[in-house]
Amino acid sequence: MALNKLAFMVDTVGNNTFIRNPALQVTNLVLKAGEPQSFTTPTDTRAVIFSANGEYWVNANGSASIPESSTNNGSELNPMGYQVSADVRLSIIAPTEGTRVSIAVYSA
Repeated sequence: MALNKLAFMVDTVGNNTFIRNPALQVTNLVLKAGEPQSFTTPTDTRAVIFSANGEYWVNANGSASIPESSTNNGSELNPMGYQVSADVRLSIIAPTEGTRVSIAVYSA
């Protein structure tokens, strides 16, 4: 499926808003508690935007983990989105069974 470019609506006086166009590709994950799941960005990807119904951690440089104490493990809590390239493996984990994460994918 082709990807569309990320674009934001302009208001009536020409200012950019934070209202974005819908993605043509959206991947939905249902996570198992404490088990990382992978998502690899498709060809031509430039950005991904996340939304979820609960807490989740994402790691773009390794396997995501849920911190049990203060740590620098590379996993980020509830990121809004990332600027990425094609074929980047994102690892996503949640502490709660059935957490749903949507990943909207946009092209360059």
